[in-house]
Amino acid sequence: MMRQRKLFGALMAACLWLMSAPAWPQEVAGTIASASGAVSITQGGRVQRAQAGMKLLAGDRIATGPGGHTEIKLRDDTLLAMGPDSRMRISRFRFDPKTNAGSMLLTVIKGALRVTTGLIGQRSPDAVQIRTMVGTIGISGAQFIVESGESN
Repeated sequence: MMRQRKLFGALMAACLWLMSAPAWPQEVAGTIASASGAVSITQGGRVQRAQAGMKLLAGDRIATGPGGHTEIKLRDDTLLAMGPDSRMRISRFRFDPKTNAGSMLLTVIKGALRVTTGLIGQRSPDAVQIRTMVGTIGISGAQFIVESGESN
């Protein structure tokens, strides 16, 4: 009986320690290169105005309002340009700068997105995907434009 109590106590202490441990930092996917007009970032449930130099993480949502534009540079040198009234999410981004291996999934919810692929797309085009409300686009070229509407 005493042994069970000690085991239970040790398990409870371990659980509390794990719960109090800080979360591992997420990998930075890229940065805002420029933003003009109404551009916002939703990061961890918090909405903030986009500014040049702001770091972006996988899971972040970027939105532009009427007349808003933003350019984003991902860590693999992929360049993204969003036009007015657009919404996009960096659904997944992984990149190893030592090997140039990685993968990305961008979800275009609404609007226009111009993509110039970087090292991930050059090394492994299959590893870059763009999802829209209608389907998923694989890439085969270095530069392309995606337009998506909520009613498409």
